[in-house]
Formats: sequence, C-alpha cells, structure tokens
Amino acid sequence: MALSENILSIFLNVDRTYLTGVRTGKKGLEITYINSTNNPIDIEILEDNFNQPGVYELQELLKNLPFQPDKLTMSLPAESLFVTQFPGQANINQTELKALINLELRHNFPQFDIKDFTCTLLQMNPKLNGDVNIVAVVVQKATYRACTEIVKNINLPIQKIEVSQLNAQNSLAYNYPEYSDKTIVLFGFQNNFIDISLISSRKTAYFHLRSYSSENDIPGICKEEIEKILFENAEVIDSVMAYGISLTQQTLKGIREALHEFIPEVIRLNAFRMTSTSLDLRDMQYCIRTAHIFPSCIGSTLPEYHERLKLF
Repeated sequence: MALSENILSIFLNVDRTYLTGVRTGKKGLEITYINSTNNPIDIEILEDNFNQPGVYELQELLKNLPFQPDKLTMSLPAESLFVTQFPGQANINQTELKALINLELRHNFPQFDIKDFTCTLLQMNPKLNGDVNIVAVVVQKATYRACTEIVKNINLPIQKIEVSQLNAQNSLAYNYPEYSDKTIVLFGFQNNFIDISLISSRKTAYFHLRSYSSENDIPGICKEEIEKILFENAEVIDSVMAYGISLTQQTLKGIREALHEFIPEVIRLNAFRMTSTSLDLRDMQYCIRTAHIFPSCIGSTLPEYHERLKLF
C-alpha cells in the first residue's frame, strides 16, 4: 500500500449501496466520505438489467464524488456469491482443488462452465480434532463484468471484489487491536441471513451462513452456532461481536441473554472505532448511528489479514 492513497469502497448490500472514502496514512485510516443510495442493486439480474433505480443513484453519487480515488474496492453479501467449504487434505495440489470446485459448480450451476467463474481459497485454522476446512469464494465473471460496468465512469479498475463477511473481519482486526490474540465469533445480520465466523488470533477458524424467518429466531440460532463452535472449533470464546443492517437493540439484547452462560461479552462492532475523520458534524453523527453497518466497507480498504489463494 502506498504511503497515502484515497480508496473508494462500495458495498452492494441487499437493502442499498453503501460508499466510503478512506485516506490511508501513517496514522491509520481517515474517513473522508460516506454515503448511501436509497435503493439496492439487484446483483442477480444486473448483467441483463442495468435499468434499476439503485444503479442510477450509484452512478449519480460517483459523478459527484468530492474526492479523486486512487483505488476502488467492492464488497458483496455472501448470498450474492457462491461460498462453499470442504475438508482440506495434506499435500492436496491445485489440480485436485480445481477438480473439487468443478464438481461443486457442476452440481450447483449445471448450466455454466468452470471458465465462467473465478475462485479464491481460504484455509482455516484447524478444528479441535486437527481437521482443516478450506473455504472457496466463487464469483461469476458475469458479476465482475456487471460491477465494472456500473462504476466505469470513475475510470478505475476494481482492485478486489470480496465477500462482505471477510471484509468485516478485516474491520474487526483493525478497530480492535487489543483483541489480536483473542478468539472471537463475528455475527453479521443481513436481511434474513446470518454470516458467522470464528476468528482466533486474527485467523479464520470457522465460516458459515444461516438463514432465519423471524427476528425471534436469531438468539436461538446464535446459541446453536456457539455450542457447535465450542464443541468442534474452540475451547473458549472471548467475545462475540455483531454487525449488519438487521442488527437492532432488541436483537442484541436477545443474543446477550441467550449466550450469557457461554460468553463474557456480546458487543456491537464499531467500524469507525480506530479511524479519524475530516467529515462535517452531520456526517459524523451519521457514522455514530451506522457504525455497525459499515464494517464491510471499511474492511475492504485494508490489507487482508487472511491469506488467500487464487485458484482460477
């Protein structure tokens, strides 16, 4: 990363599109811009239908950016990508990995060929029994093309497109340096989906996506996940952090009550905790209210704490 650069981060979330401008420097991240659209962009139909209110809103915001970005990054929710995992094996090579992913893709997307996708791999920390799982994040090349098309007016390549939960993990690592050697469960709540990951000493040790029908289901699902993690992945969990558009005070209270016998603290993840800002008072107040919504945006501007392998 250069000594100082301006990064525009865009999160195509399910409720709307979120944008942040971040200036990097010796003193860390400075928030220089924050905004959002009123409407979402439907990623699944984006390549065939750019005629969406959310697209027009985003392009209008990009036309009127108050700064010139040096880099552009993007986050997508897990439900808009194909995220799968499988047991890792000692000495498995890339050819064997490609064959495993190809089988998954043929099963889930029989109408496509492997050349229609890109894939990166994340090897997780071992489970308590020593087994290791590998997470594969697969993106259709059509999604890349469509995302590139909607931001073409700023004349920058998209530096990376990443699943939102992994970017949120980056945000957690940056904003909570005192937790660098701790074991943390991160819950992300987005429109009837829960992203769940376990981070141990900044390394991913568990990764899962759950759905729910009602807000009342959330505490019970969180308890199930914690019990599973404590049985398979970690002897102790130091903290639970939560974020996302569907996180409410009532939900947070319910999670605390459900987990009180397992976890010493359950807190709202603050994406701006260790950042500085040059924003005006109105935007600063907006940041305070929405600090739990922007972890993926902020994390997208940071170097990855998790090692990745680009498979194809």
